[in-house]
Amino acid sequence: MSACCCVHFTAAGQGMLGGLSSGRVNLADLFQRAALDAVCRALFSLPADAAGAAGLPGLVREFLDGVGRLRLVDFLARGDSDFAFFIRDRHAFAARWFAAIDAVLKARLALPPGQAGRDVVELLLTARDPEGDAALSPAEVREQVATLLAAGFETTARAMFWTVYLLSFDPAALAEVQAELAAFPPASLRTPADLTRWPALRRCFLEALRLYPTVPFLSRVALTPHRLGALDIAPGTLVLVCPWIIHRHRRFWDEPDAFIPARWIGREEQTGPNFLPFGAGPRVCLGAVFAQAEAMVLLGTLLAAFRPELDDDRPVLPQVVLTTVPAPEPWFRLRPLAAQVM
Repeated sequence: MSACCCVHFTAAGQGMLGGLSSGRVNLADLFQRAALDAVCRALFSLPADAAGAAGLPGLVREFLDGVGRLRLVDFLARGDSDFAFFIRDRHAFAARWFAAIDAVLKARLALPPGQAGRDVVELLLTARDPEGDAALSPAEVREQVATLLAAGFETTARAMFWTVYLLSFDPAALAEVQAELAAFPPASLRTPADLTRWPALRRCFLEALRLYPTVPFLSRVALTPHRLGALDIAPGTLVLVCPWIIHRHRRFWDEPDAFIPARWIGREEQTGPNFLPFGAGPRVCLGAVFAQAEAMVLLGTLLAAFRPELDDDRPVLPQVVLTTVPAPEPWFRLRPLAAQVM
């Protein structure tokens, strides 16, 4: 991830603070809007409400509330052509989605040189194959943009929500995070390497991803025969990998159901077979680094200015839609810090 993304994420963070009002705040909604703004700025040098990008928020919410929800056929189909009758609405949505991506790309390419900052679209357009010096085709640019948009929006917003939700129950962890934010405020960020100045925030973010993985299970189809213990897995078998269970398994974690950010001390960059918030193997999420940096900047911006307090007596339970979402979305109060550091 390049330094230009930090600039765009910081701008989105300041926009998030500017949009806050007094009283109770729905942080789940706030983080969704801020994440979409951040990813639109980083990809296109355009805020989420700019002409050309303005249709994306509605489409993303339509997908999450409708065609993006899991269905029985999702577990039975072996390919995109299976049960086509039952997913016609998804194909129709995909056509509108890529039309919207094309529209925002067109708006980005129409920006005057002085207005278009260094962004991901520019990096993709100037990228070359090291072996053949070929540029990405328009279709490949669109696919990359669509992937990063998805990775940088919904999953990132949910990870930020669960991080703040858990911190609201742990004053000591929150105080540690806010102390390091005061020592190195968000306004000082210049490059992705600067995010290493916030190890406590990073540990809290990783622990939230462990307890509430934004994608609670992954599906794969076996291509070759496998033997797992006493179980033979034939080619074509649908295999479900469940980070939710792996992340809370007592074989791998001490006190697996407890929020203990300190378990990540010295392991802030750890990945492995027991920690799969972004998947694993050749199909690991390509936007993982992008999404994590975005979350760190937006979380740091909010927590440098406010102390979040849960202001809702309703029990908050995790619910799987496409990602792990809170049900219901609780209300918070954001208490301004005595000396705001922004």
